[in-house]
Amino acid sequence: TSSSNKNVIKASHKDLPLVPETLLKKRHDLEALRAKRKAQVMKRTPTKKVFSRSTKRLVVRKPETFLAKAIQARHHNQRFHRVMKKGMQKRASNKPLIATKIVDEDTKEVAQYQKNSVGAKVVFVVRIRDNIGITKKITRILEKLRLNSNLEGVFLKYTPENRKLLHLIEPWVLYGPPTRATV
Repeated sequence: TSSSNKNVIKASHKDLPLVPETLLKKRHDLEALRAKRKAQVMKRTPTKKVFSRSTKRLVVRKPETFLAKAIQARHHNQRFHRVMKKGMQKRASNKPLIATKIVDEDTKEVAQYQKNSVGAKVVFVVRIRDNIGITKKITRILEKLRLNSNLEGVFLKYTPENRKLLHLIEPWVLYGPPTRATV
């Protein structure tokens, strides 16, 4: 019976396809690497974030959030295309707005200052928002104006072209004529 078992084993080996030794070594190395990574993941403390498919948690998002984001994106696109077509309209007029401010309450000294940037040769622009919910068009404009990260500031000539770009990216930046306090 033992000789018949040997013949069956030899016959079953002949039916199997031959695999090159290099592939077998590669498979063995990959299996060892996977086991090592799995062991490292298990050793880590639960407070650290582990970015692997096996440890990702399922995040449940409500349909209301998708709807709100879609509405927000639609409104932003409508605003963007309106400004691209028609320009600034009422919000950015060509008249300088003069406002008054009480400097000293005891002496009731009042100072007047220009509230908008009309007539300024240079404006100081500061980025106030991150890339969350930002479109590629806005990203390109911010990169063109060298405003790549949050709370970054640049001086710009206040030309009609820059004025239109600044109006397009108004939700992401603050701008105005430079003063001693800002510089």
